[in-house]
Amino acid sequence: MQTHKTAPDFAKKFRTILEKNRKTQRQIAVEFDISTSAINRLCKEGIGTENHICAILTKFNLKRRRIIELLTDRRAELCDGPAREIWKNFRYAFLDEDEYLKELSPFPLDRAYASTHLGIHIRDVLSLAEQCGIDNISESDEIDLQKFMGFINAFEDKYGTDARKAVFASKCSAFPPVLLMDFSKAVDVADYIKIDGCVGQALFGLPHMVLCNYAFEKGGSIGPHRNSGGIEFLWSLSGTFELTYSNITYAVKLNPGSSLYVLDARKRHAIKLIGGDSGRLLMVRFYPQHRDVKPGKAMRRVRKRHEQSATEFANDIIS
Repeated sequence: MQTHKTAPDFAKKFRTILEKNRKTQRQIAVEFDISTSAINRLCKEGIGTENHICAILTKFNLKRRRIIELLTDRRAELCDGPAREIWKNFRYAFLDEDEYLKELSPFPLDRAYASTHLGIHIRDVLSLAEQCGIDNISESDEIDLQKFMGFINAFEDKYGTDARKAVFASKCSAFPPVLLMDFSKAVDVADYIKIDGCVGQALFGLPHMVLCNYAFEKGGSIGPHRNSGGIEFLWSLSGTFELTYSNITYAVKLNPGSSLYVLDARKRHAIKLIGGDSGRLLMVRFYPQHRDVKPGKAMRRVRKRHEQSATEFANDIIS
């Protein structure tokens, strides 16, 4: 007898999406003219038609790539053997340039283009929206009308009537596709790894990616460390560098503009400036399986050690 296939993980995610959007199963059934039993099966077992699933998730303004990933995860649950392995952990890239840019923008892309054209930082628009009680400006259908009008007035007071008309016009499509992007998080590399004669900054906020730039003094180095994942691309802007990877120091050196080190960042590695009175190094770490890359727990561990050291120092003084 054939076993009844279910997708419990998908069902759990689907229920969570309904709860987040404050919708009951009955409300969904009425709104989409779908039987309550069909909605119940989706919420309980993950069983139902993809047309129903797509219609509901699209209504909730989920991004196209997120819908596709949910559908493929569901297919993996409903399959066996090689098919399950093929569908499992599938991660959709991007359809085109516009879709990728939408991933970067926290509010409608055409309005973000208008803001950039006028020299208004996206981060400042978001900050102003938050001051007006709007947590997510991208979901305009869900914003309280009174709060939204307050935000529009605050925007006009700060940037002027012409800017308000340009950014919040009913049709806002006359501006070139250029974003003035602000990184969601910029951290001091020294808070994560040991560096000597070197300063570095890591920038987060790009899908799948972390950007780092380092400035070295003569003989400066990035100490041995490993990352939770990712492929690192190392490019010398100036100075000659030496790589030690898994306790092997490589004979081939990294010279300015001539070569690129590519390595699995999960393995222990270190790099040192061996040529030049100073050096500049660009590092790009790409995470194939992680779209939303954020600073790891290392920061908290470093802070904890610093706090413990400070406490011990204070105790020594007191005693």
